[in-house]
Amino acid sequence: MRADVARHQAAEILGCTPSKIGDLETARSRPKPAEVEALLNLYDVPMDRRASILALVRRGTGRRSRGAANEVEASPQLRRTAELEGQAVAAFYYSGEVIAPPLQVLSYAEALFACSESQPDRARRLANFQMTRRAHIDAADQPSLRYLCFLGEAALHVGIGGPATMLEQLTCLRALSVRLSHLEVRLVPFSAGSHPLLGGTTTLYLFKQPAPPRVISEAPEPQFADRRAGSIKQTLTSFDQLDAKAIGRTETVNRLDERIHNLRSNIRTVKNSASLLKK
Repeated sequence: MRADVARHQAAEILGCTPSKIGDLETARSRPKPAEVEALLNLYDVPMDRRASILALVRRGTGRRSRGAANEVEASPQLRRTAELEGQAVAAFYYSGEVIAPPLQVLSYAEALFACSESQPDRARRLANFQMTRRAHIDAADQPSLRYLCFLGEAALHVGIGGPATMLEQLTCLRALSVRLSHLEVRLVPFSAGSHPLLGGTTTLYLFKQPAPPRVISEAPEPQFADRRAGSIKQTLTSFDQLDAKAIGRTETVNRLDERIHNLRSNIRTVKNSASLLKK
């Protein structure tokens, strides 16, 4: 290879066998966009050539049998994030107000996209695409991604989509956090005060070495942050500080139970009041 990279080195990056690299080189196998991106980094391909290469790969994969993710309209940033999520071995997420995308239910995701999309149909399609990201986490038998989700306490109270949607979302979040050992949801209480990630929505993805970590901000669509080592280190330090302020897993489940109970009670009260008014 011109980049002086052996097949076994490329195989280590993708977590595959050297024979698969040979198949990719001879076009016997089609690579995924995320795999190509990892190889472009390994081979140190100039930035001005990467976009055209990735575009060719995406057109090629688009001719394959279409699954749910391919049938949905989504921005390149959103698709790229989903691809990277599928390659990551661990992820750290923080938002003060928004549930992590791979943990969202459809009605919650649609309500979020509806805030930034003028066309309801497109918001619905984007929400459907968001649902495909659950597969990266919801695999109890063979977890592919260790996911640590820090949520500000406000995320339990912001009425995204209304009470019924919030009830569905928090019920799902609780069920996932209890059922999946590789998923940990930690609440950052109001009393925690300030911290370096306050006011943003940040995800840090870790990959098999030597692939570098990536930092992404999702609000509501992904924005790729600085890739320099200093920036990555700062983000890791920020998550360490957040870890010290967040409450434990068991207490987080208890807080979820309290909020779910309150939402159910409120919804029941509203329904009873509506019934009385009809009489």
